[in-house]
Amino acid sequence: MRVLVTFLLLIWGQLVFYGQAQKLFFKSIPAQKQLSSQFTTSITQDKNGYIWIGTIDGLNRYDGHDMHVYRNNEEQNTGLGNNNIQTLYADSKNRVWVATAWGVSVYIPEIDTFKMIASAESPNGLDFTVINQIAENRNNEIMVASGSSIYQYNELKKQFVPVIELEGGEIASFCFGSNNDLWVGQNEAGGIHHFRHNKKYEERQLPGWISESQAKTLNEFEITDLVYNDSLLWLSTRGNGITQFNFINKTTNRFLTEDYNAFVIDIYVDKQGFLWTCDYAGLKRYNPEKSTFVDYYEEPDGSNNVKKNPIAIFQDRQLNYWVIYSEKGFDFSQKERGFQLFDATPESYWPLGDENVYSIAEDRHGNLLTGGFNGGITVFQWSEGTVSHFMADSKNPASLAEGSIFDLHLDNENDMWVASYSGGLQKYNPRTNVHLLFT
Repeated sequence: MRVLVTFLLLIWGQLVFYGQAQKLFFKSIPAQKQLSSQFTTSITQDKNGYIWIGTIDGLNRYDGHDMHVYRNNEEQNTGLGNNNIQTLYADSKNRVWVATAWGVSVYIPEIDTFKMIASAESPNGLDFTVINQIAENRNNEIMVASGSSIYQYNELKKQFVPVIELEGGEIASFCFGSNNDLWVGQNEAGGIHHFRHNKKYEERQLPGWISESQAKTLNEFEITDLVYNDSLLWLSTRGNGITQFNFINKTTNRFLTEDYNAFVIDIYVDKQGFLWTCDYAGLKRYNPEKSTFVDYYEEPDGSNNVKKNPIAIFQDRQLNYWVIYSEKGFDFSQKERGFQLFDATPESYWPLGDENVYSIAEDRHGNLLTGGFNGGITVFQWSEGTVSHFMADSKNPASLAEGSIFDLHLDNENDMWVASYSGGLQKYNPRTNVHLLFT
């Protein structure tokens, strides 16, 4: 006997909108005690799902249960130049790059060890082996910042080649724009630089709507991070908050300029496109609708229990959040998982045509179809975030038949077959939008 059910959809997380303040419930996990040091420096995730956490005394790989610690060991030739991990990066080829205080290594998963790419003894094209940042441009080329230069890793020659050499202070951060152009933040009166990419990187003047006085002010800042996202360039500083450059409106805006909020260490864009910052006071998320930042501090109910002085936030592929601290290890916020109810009420995010669901199937586009006891088919169109309905129409012989929809089935030719109580068997052709009746 078929049972009528109200439609419940298993979703990974909640439907979150920009205007809502997202609750984060952080917790410690047993593996945190296995960290090689509570003084963390960096975090990333490879395509196999492993979480890599760098500390000042060793590299840690978390598999969901335990931490595996990697350290420099000359006798065993582990390939790590030093135990002080400066930064980590997992590239598009699923290589994990590790920058230590004495060089750069790449993880070799087949033998569970590292290969030294550059070291103080063999710099391999680098003038300095202290690396501030590793990233990948839109051509999937590895770029690293060291001293006042940026180098590209030549995959054929297996060595670093300088592509940008600036005079003055150390490069604090760099990021790539929409056209693979490069933005560089430099300290010691260096300010920001813009480079266009045309076979090689060529410096360009800053946009005319950035005034000379604004550019001089930037030279006085101690830059900590640069991020380009959705036509906005974000620049964080230690003591002068955040500057936003809007390339659509051609404006600049300042945020978080007071007290400990002004000491911003990190900017990060998560998988949903939310922009986060870490400062001495805590964690913040940008609300583009109100052009303000939402604060995350410890709440009485245990939510948003972020410690002070976070140095980075990271979202893994399972949409969990990780926050690391310079002296307190890390916090972990697991993405809420469970069932969300969809019914026929107008308030439902995706209202059903009939909440007494009799059948369910998925079409070739990944859209979800539900057949109702009282007839009709509801289509959840995931990519558009909309709902459409097929209903019986006695005046249209090509429409859906009347009666309860007993079953839905997608065949190898991407046609949807519909079995209904009083309409028999139909085949829906999406190319012609016709329900063909078989009697």
